[in-house]
Amino acid sequence: MVSSAVARDIKVLVILNSPPGWAVVPGTPARIADHHVASVQALIDLYRSEIWQPFTDAGIPSERWHSIADKTSQLRPLAIGLGIQAFGRAIDDVVGKVAAEEAAKLDRQSPS
Repeated sequence: MVSSAVARDIKVLVILNSPPGWAVVPGTPARIADHHVASVQALIDLYRSEIWQPFTDAGIPSERWHSIADKTSQLRPLAIGLGIQAFGRAIDDVVGKVAAEEAAKLDRQSPS
């Protein structure tokens, strides 16, 4: 299918449903999911202490329900955005560290 599209000079975007074989490590998805659950729990704990608790302490005022509903609906996109940012920073940090380590190895191996 892709070959026939390319033969007709049709641009093709390939989307993988699964990671490449070299990236598959048994148990990795579960470990990553555990980290995500912990991150979301921390966000929910913050929501409870900063948004929900003051609302209930104030006697659950009806005029604040709309604001509570808005803030609650923002939790999912906020958690996703924060997760993407954190993951991006972690990738940059780890890749930078590994690149520096590998460069140092090459420096040690190169003849003087």
